[in-house]
Amino acid sequence: MVSSYTKLQHDCVVAEKQEKPFKEKIEKVWNVELRKDIRQKVGSRNMSFIDFMVIKPGTDIVMGYVEIKSATKNYKFYPDYVIDHSKMAKIRLKYLESNKPVYVATRFKDVDMVYEFNPTHSFRIEHKGRTIQKRSEYDQKEVEYIPMELFRQLDKIKWR
Repeated sequence: MVSSYTKLQHDCVVAEKQEKPFKEKIEKVWNVELRKDIRQKVGSRNMSFIDFMVIKPGTDIVMGYVEIKSATKNYKFYPDYVIDHSKMAKIRLKYLESNKPVYVATRFKDVDMVYEFNPTHSFRIEHKGRTIQKRSEYDQKEVEYIPMELFRQLDKIKWR
């Protein structure tokens, strides 16, 4: 039997493979550099609270932040995008601490979409989580529901 930790490790490896081409597309479309800021160690893995800093090309100037996600369905499949409540708490905190834009970029099966965090937005919070690909009881947690209508297509967004 495969442990929930082993499933989590596998999911992280798969996510990193999916993340690279999406990261490169964002850099090209926005004409920026996305750079990791390693802040904490989780098990044997270095992980940051938010995936990438958005860097002005040719400098070390941080212009914002982006969390990269991938979805297994088409963009219009669900009315809301589900994200871990603790991740949204980190996004809110990063925005308050930096006063810089924070994005959630999601690669759906059919299109790449982006939500720009807005401190006036308030989302429904439920105790839910993974149901189909559930790894352990820890996959059931507080999650927030971002309405899909708040996402914009990546290719139509110009960096500030």
